Amino acid sequence: MATIQAINFENFKKFNRFSISCRDTNILVGPNNAGKSTTLDALRIFRDVHRYASRTKSILKDHENFGVCATYEISQSLIGIPIDNVVRDYGDEPAKITVKLTNDSTLHIKLHPDQLVTAFVEADRAIPRSTADFKRLFPIDLVIVPTLSALEDREPLVRPETAARNENTRLASRNFRNILYQKPRDEFDQFVELCKEGWEDIELELPEIVRGDPPYVTMMYREKRIPRELYWSGFGFQVWMQMMAQFLRGTKDSVLVLDEPDIYLHPELQKRVLRMAKEKFGQIFIATHSTEIMNEADPGDIISIAYNNRTGIRVTTEEGYKKVYSYLGSSENAEFARLARAERIIFFEGKERNLIRKFAVKAKIGEFFQNPKTIYLQAGGFSQWTRVKEVDWALHNIFDIDVKIAAIFDRDYRCDEEIHSFKKNLENSSLWIDVLARKEIENYALVYDPLSEAIKKRVRSRGKDITSDQVSARVVKLSDTYRTTCQAQHLAHYLAHHREIDRRTADSTHLERASERFDTYWADIDKRFSIIPGKEFIAVLSAGLQRDYGVALTVSQIVDEMGQKDVPPDLVDRLSSMAAFFS
Repeated sequence: MATIQAINFENFKKFNRFSISCRDTNILVGPNNAGKSTTLDALRIFRDVHRYASRTKSILKDHENFGVCATYEISQSLIGIPIDNVVRDYGDEPAKITVKLTNDSTLHIKLHPDQLVTAFVEADRAIPRSTADFKRLFPIDLVIVPTLSALEDREPLVRPETAARNENTRLASRNFRNILYQKPRDEFDQFVELCKEGWEDIELELPEIVRGDPPYVTMMYREKRIPRELYWSGFGFQVWMQMMAQFLRGTKDSVLVLDEPDIYLHPELQKRVLRMAKEKFGQIFIATHSTEIMNEADPGDIISIAYNNRTGIRVTTEEGYKKVYSYLGSSENAEFARLARAERIIFFEGKERNLIRKFAVKAKIGEFFQNPKTIYLQAGGFSQWTRVKEVDWALHNIFDIDVKIAAIFDRDYRCDEEIHSFKKNLENSSLWIDVLARKEIENYALVYDPLSEAIKKRVRSRGKDITSDQVSARVVKLSDTYRTTCQAQHLAHYLAHHREIDRRTADSTHLERASERFDTYWADIDKRFSIIPGKEFIAVLSAGLQRDYGVALTVSQIVDEMGQKDVPPDLVDRLSSMAAFFS
């Protein structure tokens, strides 16, 4: 199966010309009326055109700049959204949507309220002449969550084919019980388990038909052992159930499209939706105003949308986050409000704000790390530990905020003796402060099996192949290029520290000892992975994969392939110790 590589608009609604380069996770943010929902509308149109082309034989037509292409002419009635306003400023030129998949197949769509919808295929391979040919070129499964609304108080019984037809349309809410009634028991049980991810204490019962004139479908749930009909539940739970029913349709090969889940859900459920979406689907598109979803996202997941720009802008820096937060109100007030509500603060280095949490979840110790009353703040470098103490003093003594504070710093190139000395000086501190055993947090993603699987999975997503031996050769060869730099840094840091604590020993002796220690580490590939610059290594590895296979690789994608046993034990020990401190 393929996913979406790029979306381009021309003369489409508010967009003159606009493009989005897509990744596995695409969280669309921006001010009201910026074009977030417009982007999702384009995917809805693509879904409807794709469905038509998958069932209808193409015709051959000549298209300017493209030559003769497989073409589809589609009635506007088969497009699920109104197209009266799709043309920018109601002009004469058609609106254009171009969707390119990761297998390089491209579908061009032209829309105008006075014309049939026209779509044509651009591909390097032979012109698709049958529906089977089209499906091979566009092997994509879109799960587009329809507009969610309150359930009917009494839902009439409809025919099975009607329930199936309405499952992914705006009528899904009106036919919700019917849809679930038609599900096989195993699918209904899966639906119940998904619902429990948000509401653990509610027990759902199978829908039943009530005979009458006309007959209708009812569905009960139990809360604190008291039976109630679904209509009596709160709107938040009704929306959660509908969302989970849509999630049930997807797999790791599917693409999820979800518009503003934050309108209906509690902040913790908003974050849970994102985590579940990333686990269940191969690619996601979510339009949102939620700071909770943004805080849960990994750097690079967020795309700032503004119709007066030419492209969607990936948010990766703190400045970028602040700018996006400003769309939603005062970022300073929002941050202080979060501090005031916090029970725990974790200071970290770098910009991968969610890596600590992701590792904790993988290690099955994620309770405190996922809790909404735990917040993450960037501390700066190793030398900034005094700043952590100052924040602790200010929160307790000036603002009277009762909060526990922990900090975990990168090791960088410091030697064991320097780390030991630093930690000994902090033994009497009321804070929890520790130093990673590896150079930086990204190095904990450099575990060979998950790294290899992530690479192979990314390459397979482009319809290509790479063997385990090829992966091994690639990563070992790349790691070898860091030997000289790493050795120089380790020797320099070792010498600087040992000159201070042992001035009687000659520099040459210090350097000899440091070299022996470094050589021991470098000979073991796992230890080597712990001392090379992890973030840079993954970035360079990703650039090579992009050049050779057309795919990128991120730290989060590697961690996603980890199981509980893959998380390095020393990191598990540190996170467990931090959790014990918080408890």
